[in-house]
Amino acid sequence: NYMPSLAINTYGEMSKLIAYFTHLEGMAVYAAYDERENGNAIHNDSDYIALSDKSLMKKYSNRYFEIYNHFLSNCNEPLNEKDWLMLGELSSDNRLWYRVGAKMAEVIDKKLGRTELTNLISEPSENFINTYLLLKDK
Repeated sequence: NYMPSLAINTYGEMSKLIAYFTHLEGMAVYAAYDERENGNAIHNDSDYIALSDKSLMKKYSNRYFEIYNHFLSNCNEPLNEKDWLMLGELSSDNRLWYRVGAKMAEVIDKKLGRTELTNLISEPSENFINTYLLLKDK
């Protein structure tokens, strides 16, 4: 998968970075899910505890998409200080790009199958998010 530049100046560049880390970290968290479940190790990791809490994940997902769509909808806008705080929120306490990304991976895996999920690894990260968005309410 293509790693976007870390020299970020615009909302468009920020949305690509967010998509990339959502895809990367979400897949990493989800990849260990089956193994943890089989080893009865789901309940000793906060990411997996959060993933099993539907109302918490709905709250996390709503906030994640508020942030992601903020950057997606103003592509040429230059970044400001507040925007960097929003980026920080994705990886801080609530670990939004890890947890919401893992939820995206789970939905894709359950609705399209493991092959389709793994095929998305080599595609642009926006395809991962857009695939999830097409499936989430079906």
